[in-house]
Amino acid sequence: SGNQYTVQSRDANIRPGGSPTDMLMKVVDMTLVIGDNEISTPFKKGTEVGYIAFDKAIIGEDGKLTIASTKATEKLIYIIGKGVPQDYQEAHKWFRLAAQQGDDYAQISLGNMYEYGQGVPQDYQEAHKWYRRAAQQGNANAQISLGFMYRRGDGVPQDYQEAVKWFRRAAQQGNADAQISLGNMYELGQGVYVNLIKAHMWYNIAAANGNEDSSKWRDELTSKMTNKQINKAQSMAKECVNRKYKNCN
Repeated sequence: SGNQYTVQSRDANIRPGGSPTDMLMKVVDMTLVIGDNEISTPFKKGTEVGYIAFDKAIIGEDGKLTIASTKATEKLIYIIGKGVPQDYQEAHKWFRLAAQQGDDYAQISLGNMYEYGQGVPQDYQEAHKWYRRAAQQGNANAQISLGFMYRRGDGVPQDYQEAVKWFRRAAQQGNADAQISLGNMYELGQGVYVNLIKAHMWYNIAAANGNEDSSKWRDELTSKMTNKQINKAQSMAKECVNRKYKNCN
């Protein structure tokens, strides 16, 4: 039945009754109620925060934001620090709490903090651990991050085949960043045999899904291809989209 969270807020940039997936709000007072337990948050009054990926969020006429989540744990709101200093150490504490309870969003956020040294010493192995946990739950952004760690050899032995595996899993979920990365692996022959047709196919798909670099990379690739290869790649791209990015090889 999901948990209900009520947040007293003001200056939200959505109208009453709106249902946002991303928003900014200014906290007046915030208390999360999970069952019979009230949990305070790391955010002080007046802090502007980002809010991401709840199942449902409604701001009523009374100015109260009600968030419904089917997760057992709160997808913790991350400080974006617009006009106020970012408090990475405090955010780290709360992300770790949620990550240890299995929340994939908190796990990838914790991975980011370790990868970039935000509030903690930079630690690629720790970043890899949390990315993998989120990736194994199907989080496409974590799968991409894990793929790049294997591609670069950050915190793990460099392994192109493992990178391709994780890029492919995210690409199959329709993630454009993973799709262009997979295309690049096919173009360069990293973890797979060089295949310009498949590279063109994934670049084309990523471009259609909004990745700005993909169009340029695809167009540059066409100079190395015959018309027959280009036509084949375009046909495969259409088939792949129709298959919802599954079994596209």
